[in-house]
Amino acid sequence: MEQSQGGTGNFWIDNGLVVLERLLSGGDLPADVNRLLRQLAEQVYRETGKTAEYWDEQSQKVRTYNKRNWQEPVGLFVSVVDSPPKKRVGGKELYTRPPDAASALRINPKGNAECDLCGAQGPVENARQYLFPFVVDPGKFGNFYSAAKRGVKVCARCAVAGFAAFQSVLWRRHGDTYHLFVFHTDLPRLHSLHNSLIAPMRLAGAKGGNFEAPFSGEYPYESLFALLLSLFKTLRARESTGEVDPLLAELTGARPAAGNPIVVYAISGEGGKGFSMRALVVFDRFHQFYRLYSQWLGVFHKSNDPHKVVSQVFRQFQHRRQKKTETLWREHVCSAILRQTDPAPAVEAFLRRACRL
Repeated sequence: MEQSQGGTGNFWIDNGLVVLERLLSGGDLPADVNRLLRQLAEQVYRETGKTAEYWDEQSQKVRTYNKRNWQEPVGLFVSVVDSPPKKRVGGKELYTRPPDAASALRINPKGNAECDLCGAQGPVENARQYLFPFVVDPGKFGNFYSAAKRGVKVCARCAVAGFAAFQSVLWRRHGDTYHLFVFHTDLPRLHSLHNSLIAPMRLAGAKGGNFEAPFSGEYPYESLFALLLSLFKTLRARESTGEVDPLLAELTGARPAAGNPIVVYAISGEGGKGFSMRALVVFDRFHQFYRLYSQWLGVFHKSNDPHKVVSQVFRQFQHRRQKKTETLWREHVCSAILRQTDPAPAVEAFLRRACRL
């Protein structure tokens, strides 16, 4: 995919364009976009470790297949299902082939209109949640897009990029609450950020998320705080060995921004049969917070692991309530620090009230 096509300015679609560029090795979008969509789907539609039976019409036998499902958190946004025909065999209703929800994903651009996200003129598709998670069916309820009454129209490039963006998300889950983190800046800089920071932070097969976090909770600021602590731990280690590249040096304040600022979108919501967004926080004060983080490490410099001590300081702002760990106190403290207000009232309230519970 040629970068000359440029970004859209939309944080979700631009992250998808980064994924597509890597998948296509810089080549153009193929004419058969559904083949590409299927290729992307296969990377997040994986075997669950469970099996089931189906009736094979060709051999006229009951056979076993490995069940598959969408990886977290993709499944929260995909409502498409594949329901093969069934046949009663030996008192059981069996599918006549294994279900394959990935094959049910389709993009069929039609007509000639302007893409609401990149402005390209040509055939467009009605955006759905698995193409762009932050829109809804206009027949259900409106949202913050001005075009919501007629739906959001997207070109084939933005549609495929919208689904690809799931592979760029950093996320954590706490109970039924999901936190999604998406970085954004100019498209060429976003490519570099993915290669130098986001991709190395991602962990395969991690429980409850795809990056290491010092603590977890259901609130947005504490979860963003945990992400930043993990990010800064990585930056600090690279800084000490002289490995920080110019782009990452912007996050530490070692050099001024050479383009649009790097921002992170922190999206929190409740899972279940779908995703219900509860909070959206945008953060771009990396170098101010990094300087503060460095000062904290200096305070605990005699420890074998100053980062671990800092993490423990913030992990302690919680208490048990009705057999549940309540972290609202940590949310107040983290919120104050990230918004650059005084955290002392929240700390004092925690010491005065929570510690007596």
